[in-house]
Amino acid sequence: MSKVHFKCKVEEVPTSYARAIRREQIKRNLSNEDLAKLCGLSVRSVYRLITGSSPRIETLEKILFELDLELTAQPIGADFKEELENGKR
Repeated sequence: MSKVHFKCKVEEVPTSYARAIRREQIKRNLSNEDLAKLCGLSVRSVYRLITGSSPRIETLEKILFELDLELTAQPIGADFKEELENGKR
């Protein structure tokens, strides 16, 4: 299982995981329709997710599971938050 780690501000998360999912989708040569069918989702749900809209957690879980990806989250401490704000991350 591949792991996808995100260290970013909350408002940046949808774009980050959308890019990771889109890369995996392209790597596997899956169209939006193929991915939707594989995951048991509507094409609209897949499209919204890969374009950076905030999905329902169930939608994200289904796609991550079918693409064999793992999402991990870390709390952002004061030092990390300061680095983000200063553009060092």
